Amino acid sequence: MIFGSIFLFVAASSLLGAGQLDALAWQRASIADGQWWRLVTGHLVHSNGWHAATNGAGIVVVAIGFAGTLSARTWLVIATASVFAIDVVLAARGWPDTYVGFSGVLHALFAAPLMSLAAARNTWAAVLLAGLWLKVVGEAMFGGSPGTAELIGVQVATAAHFTGVAVGCVGGLVAAKLQTRG
Repeated sequence: MIFGSIFLFVAASSLLGAGQLDALAWQRASIADGQWWRLVTGHLVHSNGWHAATNGAGIVVVAIGFAGTLSARTWLVIATASVFAIDVVLAARGWPDTYVGFSGVLHALFAAPLMSLAAARNTWAAVLLAGLWLKVVGEAMFGGSPGTAELIGVQVATAAHFTGVAVGCVGGLVAAKLQTRG
């Protein structure tokens, strides 16, 4: 249910015109002027159809690949925490002035079940999680892929990806600890 709702929001965002997108994007100056909704909607709108499609495909992969790994409540808490954390990091960094896309949250939704499974000694999950960390550390050091930036029409927000993985790992670890106690 949660993934279906997110997917619908992401898909619908690909149908927005430039003016509508501009009214919902995470924009530093507009948020400072009291347009607080942008702290959430900026994660749901996308720069173009390719951007929405790649994030939509990621949502499908997480929903199918990790079905039943975490409770609906846990998924919702991790998604919400990652939105908040990404907002804080973007605001503190002073860059970018505008942000759109679900990929930071999506990175959290990939990392959380991998961490939960790795904590339960699943070797494949640990290997995949290590690969995800290598990806975001590489992005942090060398920048996002120029090919991806060209495809989606905006610079890759590597800080959002890194923050998402960090939040997802914390959430997945907490979920694993709670499952072993329960």
